[in-house]
Amino acid sequence: MKKINLLVMGSLFMTLGCFAKNFYLQSLSGDLQTEIKVGKNITFTLKNSKQVILKESSIALQLKCDMWGEDDVVLSVKKESHHNVIASPFYKKAEVKDDYNLLLLRFKDFNLEFRMYNDGLAYRFQGKKKGEIIVEKEVAEYVLSKDLNAWVPYATSRTKKDDCTHEEQLWTDHQSRYAYMRISDIATNKLMISPLVINLDGGQKLCVAESDINDYPGMYLMTVNSQQSTVSGFFARYPTETAIGGHGNIEQLVKGRTDYIARTNGKRNFPWRTFIVTENDGQLLETDMIYRLAEPCKIDNLSWIKPGKTAWDWWNNSALFGVDFKAGFNTETYKYFIDFSAKYGLEYILIDEGWFDTKS
Repeated sequence: MKKINLLVMGSLFMTLGCFAKNFYLQSLSGDLQTEIKVGKNITFTLKNSKQVILKESSIALQLKCDMWGEDDVVLSVKKESHHNVIASPFYKKAEVKDDYNLLLLRFKDFNLEFRMYNDGLAYRFQGKKKGEIIVEKEVAEYVLSKDLNAWVPYATSRTKKDDCTHEEQLWTDHQSRYAYMRISDIATNKLMISPLVINLDGGQKLCVAESDINDYPGMYLMTVNSQQSTVSGFFARYPTETAIGGHGNIEQLVKGRTDYIARTNGKRNFPWRTFIVTENDGQLLETDMIYRLAEPCKIDNLSWIKPGKTAWDWWNNSALFGVDFKAGFNTETYKYFIDFSAKYGLEYILIDEGWFDTKS
Protein backbone atom coordinates (compact mmCIF):
# COMPACT_ATOMS: atom_id res chain seq x y z
CA MET A 1 0.00 0.00 0.00
CA LYS A 2 2.88 2.37 0.83
CA LYS A 3 4.43 1.65 -2.55
CA ILE A 4 1.17 2.50 -4.31
CA ASN A 5 0.81 5.76 -2.37
CA LEU A 6 4.37 6.73 -3.19
CA LEU A 7 3.76 6.07 -6.88
CA VAL A 8 0.55 8.11 -6.87
CA MET A 9 2.21 11.02 -5.04
CA GLY A 10 5.18 10.92 -7.42
CA SER A 11 2.92 10.91 -10.46
CA LEU A 12 0.89 13.81 -9.04
CA PHE A 13 4.08 15.79 -8.33
CA MET A 14 5.33 15.31 -11.91
CA THR A 15 1.94 16.32 -13.32
CA LEU A 16 1.76 19.49 -11.22
CA GLY A 17 5.33 20.31 -12.18
CA CYS A 18 4.42 20.28 -15.86
CA PHE A 19 1.88 23.07 -15.29
CA ALA A 20 4.37 25.36 -13.59
CA LYS A 21 4.54 28.76 -15.27
CA ASN A 22 8.09 29.75 -14.47
CA PHE A 23 11.17 27.82 -15.57
CA TYR A 24 14.80 28.60 -14.87
CA LEU A 25 18.05 27.82 -16.63
CA GLN A 26 21.61 28.91 -15.99
CA SER A 27 24.99 28.44 -17.61
CA LEU A 28 27.40 25.77 -16.42
CA SER A 29 29.47 28.51 -14.78
CA GLY A 30 26.35 29.83 -13.06
CA ASP A 31 26.96 33.38 -14.25
CA LEU A 32 24.23 33.62 -16.91
CA GLN A 33 20.60 32.98 -16.01
CA THR A 34 17.27 33.05 -17.80
CA GLU A 35 13.68 32.82 -16.55
CA ILE A 36 11.04 31.55 -18.98
CA LYS A 37 7.41 32.35 -18.22
CA VAL A 38 4.57 30.43 -19.88
CA GLY A 39 1.07 31.84 -19.55
CA LYS A 40 -1.00 34.09 -21.77
CA ASN A 41 2.20 34.34 -23.81
CA ILE A 42 5.79 33.09 -23.56
CA THR A 43 8.57 35.39 -22.37
CA PHE A 44 12.19 34.98 -21.35
CA THR A 45 14.78 37.12 -19.59
CA LEU A 46 18.57 37.16 -19.57
CA LYS A 47 20.92 38.40 -16.87
CA ASN A 48 24.34 37.75 -15.38
CA SER A 49 26.02 38.55 -12.09
CA LYS A 50 26.67 42.15 -13.17
CA GLN A 51 23.45 43.30 -14.82
CA VAL A 52 20.06 42.58 -16.35
CA ILE A 53 20.59 42.17 -20.10
CA LEU A 54 17.10 41.42 -21.40
CA LYS A 55 13.85 42.05 -19.55
CA GLU A 56 10.75 39.96 -20.28
CA SER A 57 10.88 39.40 -24.05
CA SER A 58 8.00 37.85 -25.98
CA ILE A 59 8.45 35.04 -28.51
CA ALA A 60 5.89 33.16 -30.63
CA LEU A 61 5.10 31.71 -34.04
CA GLN A 62 1.82 32.70 -35.66
CA LEU A 63 0.62 29.94 -37.99
CA LYS A 64 -2.27 30.24 -40.40
CA CYS A 65 -4.57 28.28 -38.12
CA ASP A 66 -2.70 28.29 -34.82
CA MET A 67 -0.51 30.34 -32.50
CA TRP A 68 2.52 28.78 -30.85
CA GLY A 69 3.25 30.83 -27.75
CA GLU A 70 -0.20 31.97 -26.65
CA ASP A 71 -2.30 30.22 -23.98
CA ASP A 72 -0.21 27.04 -24.33
CA VAL A 73 0.12 24.36 -21.66
CA VAL A 74 3.46 22.71 -20.95
CA LEU A 75 2.99 18.95 -21.15
CA SER A 76 6.45 17.95 -19.94
CA VAL A 77 9.86 19.41 -19.12
CA LYS A 78 13.34 18.13 -19.81
CA LYS A 79 16.49 19.56 -18.21
CA GLU A 80 19.98 18.19 -18.68
CA SER A 81 23.62 19.12 -19.22
CA HIS A 82 25.55 18.31 -22.40
CA HIS A 83 29.29 18.01 -22.96
CA ASN A 84 30.17 17.37 -26.61
CA VAL A 85 33.02 17.98 -29.02
CA ILE A 86 32.26 19.04 -32.61
CA ALA A 87 34.84 18.32 -35.31
CA SER A 88 35.54 21.50 -37.30
CA PRO A 89 38.17 20.73 -39.98
CA PHE A 90 37.70 24.01 -41.90
CA TYR A 91 37.07 26.36 -39.01
CA LYS A 92 39.42 28.53 -36.97
CA LYS A 93 39.72 25.58 -34.56
CA ALA A 94 40.19 21.87 -35.21
CA GLU A 95 37.36 21.10 -32.80
CA VAL A 96 34.74 23.03 -30.87
CA LYS A 97 33.58 22.29 -27.34
CA ASP A 98 29.79 22.19 -27.09
CA ASP A 99 29.05 22.44 -23.36
CA TYR A 100 25.65 23.73 -22.26
CA ASN A 101 22.62 23.29 -20.04
CA LEU A 102 19.37 22.45 -21.84
CA LEU A 103 15.74 23.18 -21.05
CA LEU A 104 13.14 21.61 -23.35
CA LEU A 105 9.49 22.59 -22.90
CA ARG A 106 7.09 20.21 -24.65
CA PHE A 107 3.71 21.49 -25.81
CA LYS A 108 0.99 19.78 -27.86
CA ASP A 109 2.11 20.79 -31.36
CA PHE A 110 5.61 22.12 -30.73
CA ASN A 111 8.60 22.14 -28.42
CA LEU A 112 10.60 25.14 -27.26
CA GLU A 113 14.29 24.48 -26.66
CA PHE A 114 16.62 26.72 -24.69
CA ARG A 115 20.37 26.22 -24.45
CA MET A 116 22.48 28.20 -22.01
CA TYR A 117 26.20 28.38 -22.70
CA ASN A 118 28.82 30.17 -20.65
CA ASP A 119 28.92 32.79 -23.43
CA GLY A 120 25.24 33.16 -24.20
CA LEU A 121 21.70 31.93 -24.64
CA ALA A 122 19.93 30.39 -27.64
CA TYR A 123 16.36 29.26 -28.24
CA ARG A 124 14.38 27.71 -31.10
CA PHE A 125 10.93 26.36 -31.85
CA GLN A 126 10.54 22.71 -32.89
CA GLY A 127 7.43 21.82 -34.87
CA LYS A 128 5.67 18.48 -34.36
CA LYS A 129 2.78 18.79 -36.82
CA LYS A 130 2.51 16.43 -39.78
CA GLY A 131 2.40 17.85 -43.28
CA GLU A 132 2.94 21.41 -44.43
CA ILE A 133 2.37 24.50 -42.30
CA ILE A 134 2.19 28.21 -43.14
CA VAL A 135 3.97 30.61 -40.79
CA GLU A 136 2.30 34.03 -41.01
CA LYS A 137 4.71 35.80 -38.68
CA GLU A 138 7.27 35.29 -35.93
CA VAL A 139 7.14 37.30 -32.73
CA ALA A 140 10.65 38.16 -31.54
CA GLU A 141 10.57 41.20 -29.23
CA TYR A 142 13.82 41.59 -27.32
CA VAL A 143 13.49 44.12 -24.49
CA LEU A 144 16.77 45.61 -23.28
CA SER A 145 17.21 46.62 -19.66
CA LYS A 146 17.55 50.28 -20.72
CA ASP A 147 18.43 52.56 -23.61
CA LEU A 148 21.93 51.43 -24.63
CA ASN A 149 24.39 52.17 -27.41
CA ALA A 150 24.73 49.76 -30.34
CA TRP A 151 26.70 49.31 -33.54
CA VAL A 152 23.86 49.60 -36.05
CA PRO A 153 24.12 48.03 -39.55
CA TYR A 154 21.24 49.50 -41.53
CA ALA A 155 20.06 47.44 -44.49
CA THR A 156 21.06 49.77 -47.33
CA SER A 157 18.48 49.38 -50.10
CA ARG A 158 19.72 48.87 -53.66
CA THR A 159 16.89 51.13 -54.83
CA LYS A 160 18.97 54.12 -53.58
CA LYS A 161 15.75 55.81 -52.41
CA ASP A 162 15.77 57.84 -49.17
CA ASP A 163 12.23 56.83 -48.18
CA CYS A 164 12.38 53.08 -48.81
CA THR A 165 9.73 50.84 -47.33
CA HIS A 166 10.83 47.95 -45.15
CA GLU A 167 10.26 45.52 -48.00
CA GLU A 168 12.30 47.65 -50.43
CA GLN A 169 15.16 47.47 -47.92
CA LEU A 170 15.18 43.68 -48.29
CA TRP A 171 16.96 44.24 -51.62
CA THR A 172 20.32 44.86 -49.99
CA ASP A 173 23.88 43.67 -50.57
CA HIS A 174 24.51 43.14 -46.83
CA GLN A 175 27.61 45.30 -47.01
CA SER A 176 26.41 48.10 -44.76
CA ARG A 177 28.61 50.35 -42.66
CA TYR A 178 27.99 50.35 -38.92
CA ALA A 179 26.81 53.48 -37.08
CA TYR A 180 27.23 53.81 -33.31
CA MET A 181 24.09 55.19 -31.64
CA ARG A 182 21.52 54.80 -28.91
CA ILE A 183 18.77 52.21 -29.43
CA SER A 184 16.25 55.06 -29.10
CA ASP A 185 17.96 56.93 -31.95
CA ILE A 186 17.67 54.06 -34.43
CA ALA A 187 15.39 55.10 -37.29
CA THR A 188 12.13 53.18 -36.99
CA ASN A 189 11.63 53.24 -40.75
CA LYS A 190 14.88 51.35 -41.33
CA LEU A 191 15.78 47.67 -41.03
CA MET A 192 19.02 46.36 -39.58
CA ILE A 193 20.90 43.26 -40.66
CA SER A 194 22.34 40.91 -38.07
CA PRO A 195 24.49 40.55 -36.12
CA LEU A 196 23.63 43.54 -33.96
CA VAL A 197 26.16 44.28 -31.20
CA ILE A 198 25.00 46.24 -28.16
CA ASN A 199 27.32 47.90 -25.66
CA LEU A 200 26.31 46.80 -22.15
CA ASP A 201 27.45 48.35 -18.88
CA GLY A 202 31.04 47.76 -17.84
CA GLY A 203 32.26 47.09 -21.38
CA GLN A 204 30.31 43.85 -21.74
CA LYS A 205 28.78 43.13 -25.13
CA LEU A 206 25.52 41.57 -26.32
CA CYS A 207 25.44 40.17 -29.85
CA VAL A 208 22.01 39.35 -31.30
CA ALA A 209 22.26 36.89 -34.18
CA GLU A 210 20.84 33.61 -35.56
CA SER A 211 22.01 30.19 -36.71
CA ASP A 212 20.84 27.14 -38.68
CA ILE A 213 18.55 28.94 -41.13
CA ASN A 214 16.97 26.48 -43.54
CA ASP A 215 13.81 26.93 -45.63
CA TYR A 216 13.01 30.08 -43.67
CA PRO A 217 13.67 33.82 -44.09
CA GLY A 218 16.65 35.39 -42.34
CA MET A 219 15.88 37.70 -39.44
CA TYR A 220 16.22 41.45 -39.89
CA LEU A 221 15.89 43.72 -36.86
CA MET A 222 13.96 46.93 -36.25
CA THR A 223 12.78 49.29 -33.49
CA VAL A 224 9.37 50.77 -32.74
CA ASN A 225 8.69 54.34 -31.57
CA SER A 226 6.61 53.26 -28.60
CA GLN A 227 9.22 50.75 -27.40
CA GLN A 228 12.49 52.65 -27.14
CA SER A 229 14.49 49.83 -25.59
CA THR A 230 13.09 47.00 -27.71
CA VAL A 231 14.61 45.38 -30.79
CA SER A 232 12.16 43.28 -32.82
CA GLY A 233 12.56 40.71 -35.56
CA PHE A 234 11.37 41.45 -39.09
CA PHE A 235 10.93 38.68 -41.67
CA ALA A 236 10.51 38.87 -45.43
CA ARG A 237 7.19 37.60 -46.74
CA TYR A 238 7.26 34.60 -49.06
CA PRO A 239 7.62 35.60 -52.76
CA THR A 240 4.89 34.94 -55.29
CA GLU A 241 6.85 36.07 -58.34
CA THR A 242 10.53 36.57 -59.17
CA ALA A 243 12.43 37.79 -62.21
CA ILE A 244 16.07 37.99 -63.29
CA GLY A 245 17.52 41.51 -63.13
CA GLY A 246 19.56 43.82 -60.94
CA HIS A 247 23.36 44.10 -61.06
CA GLY A 248 24.74 42.47 -64.18
CA ASN A 249 21.35 40.89 -64.77
CA ILE A 250 22.29 38.07 -62.40
CA GLU A 251 19.97 38.68 -59.45
CA GLN A 252 16.64 37.08 -58.72
CA LEU A 253 14.36 40.01 -57.89
CA VAL A 254 11.12 39.63 -55.93
CA LYS A 255 8.17 41.11 -57.84
CA GLY A 256 5.36 40.08 -55.48
CA ARG A 257 4.86 38.61 -52.01
CA THR A 258 2.27 36.60 -50.10
CA ASP A 259 0.87 37.49 -46.67
CA TYR A 260 3.02 34.90 -44.86
CA ILE A 261 6.75 34.40 -44.25
CA ALA A 262 7.18 30.64 -44.73
CA ARG A 263 5.52 27.58 -46.21
CA THR A 264 7.40 24.67 -44.73
CA ASN A 265 7.35 21.21 -43.16
CA GLY A 266 5.41 21.17 -39.89
CA LYS A 267 7.81 18.69 -38.31
CA ARG A 268 11.12 20.53 -38.22
CA ASN A 269 13.59 22.62 -36.24
CA PHE A 270 13.25 26.35 -36.76
CA PRO A 271 16.28 28.69 -36.74
CA TRP A 272 18.14 29.44 -33.54
CA ARG A 273 17.87 32.92 -32.06
CA THR A 274 21.14 33.66 -30.26
CA PHE A 275 22.27 36.14 -27.61
CA ILE A 276 26.02 36.09 -27.16
CA VAL A 277 27.33 37.82 -24.02
CA THR A 278 31.02 38.66 -23.67
CA GLU A 279 33.18 40.59 -21.24
CA ASN A 280 34.82 42.63 -24.01
CA ASP A 281 35.21 43.14 -27.75
CA GLY A 282 37.93 40.54 -28.15
CA GLN A 283 35.75 37.70 -26.88
CA LEU A 284 33.31 38.32 -29.72
CA LEU A 285 36.01 36.97 -32.04
CA GLU A 286 36.50 33.91 -29.86
CA THR A 287 32.89 32.78 -29.44
CA ASP A 288 31.81 29.61 -31.26
CA MET A 289 28.08 30.04 -30.61
CA ILE A 290 26.97 30.22 -34.25
CA TYR A 291 29.15 27.26 -35.28
CA ARG A 292 27.94 25.11 -32.37
CA LEU A 293 24.30 25.63 -33.30
CA ALA A 294 24.68 25.23 -37.06
CA GLU A 295 23.47 22.08 -38.79
CA PRO A 296 26.21 19.40 -38.85
CA CYS A 297 28.08 18.84 -42.08
CA LYS A 298 26.23 16.47 -44.44
CA ILE A 299 29.31 15.56 -46.51
CA ASP A 300 30.68 12.17 -45.46
CA ASN A 301 33.99 12.31 -47.33
CA LEU A 302 35.87 15.58 -46.72
CA SER A 303 39.24 14.43 -48.03
CA TRP A 304 38.84 16.27 -51.35
CA ILE A 305 38.35 19.64 -49.65
CA LYS A 306 41.75 21.33 -49.28
CA PRO A 307 42.07 24.73 -47.55
CA GLY A 308 44.51 27.15 -49.15
CA LYS A 309 45.42 30.68 -50.16
CA THR A 310 43.89 32.32 -53.20
CA ALA A 311 44.33 35.25 -55.55
CA TRP A 312 41.13 37.23 -56.07
CA ASP A 313 40.48 39.88 -58.68
CA TRP A 314 38.36 42.00 -56.33
CA TRP A 315 41.24 42.17 -53.83
CA ASN A 316 43.85 43.33 -56.33
CA ASN A 317 41.32 45.16 -58.56
CA SER A 318 42.79 43.45 -61.64
CA ALA A 319 45.49 46.15 -61.47
CA LEU A 320 48.27 44.61 -63.58
CA PHE A 321 51.10 46.75 -64.94
CA GLY A 322 53.87 46.04 -67.42
CA VAL A 323 51.93 43.35 -69.28
CA ASP A 324 51.37 43.08 -73.03
CA PHE A 325 47.56 42.88 -72.78
CA LYS A 326 44.75 45.02 -71.40
CA ALA A 327 44.22 44.14 -67.74
CA GLY A 328 40.69 43.74 -66.44
CA PHE A 329 38.00 41.15 -65.91
CA ASN A 330 39.02 39.07 -68.91
CA THR A 331 40.57 35.73 -69.79
CA GLU A 332 44.12 37.06 -70.31
CA THR A 333 44.17 38.61 -66.84
CA TYR A 334 42.93 35.40 -65.22
CA LYS A 335 45.56 33.34 -67.07
CA TYR A 336 48.16 35.71 -65.65
CA PHE A 337 46.75 35.22 -62.12
CA ILE A 338 46.84 31.43 -62.59
CA ASP A 339 50.52 31.52 -63.59
CA PHE A 340 51.29 33.88 -60.71
CA SER A 341 49.56 31.56 -58.20
CA ALA A 342 51.44 28.53 -59.52
CA LYS A 343 54.77 30.35 -59.31
CA TYR A 344 54.34 31.64 -55.75
CA GLY A 345 52.52 28.71 -54.14
CA LEU A 346 48.96 30.00 -53.97
CA GLU A 347 46.68 26.99 -54.03
CA TYR A 348 43.70 28.67 -55.70
CA ILE A 349 42.55 31.39 -58.07
CA LEU A 350 39.05 32.81 -57.58
CA ILE A 351 37.16 33.83 -60.72
CA ASP A 352 34.40 36.18 -59.62
CA GLU A 353 31.44 37.90 -61.26
CA GLY A 354 32.41 40.21 -64.13
CA TRP A 355 34.51 37.79 -66.18
CA PHE A 356 31.69 36.95 -68.58
CA ASP A 357 28.85 38.95 -70.10
CA THR A 358 25.68 37.98 -68.26
CA LYS A 359 23.45 39.85 -70.71
CA SER A 360 24.40 37.73 -73.70
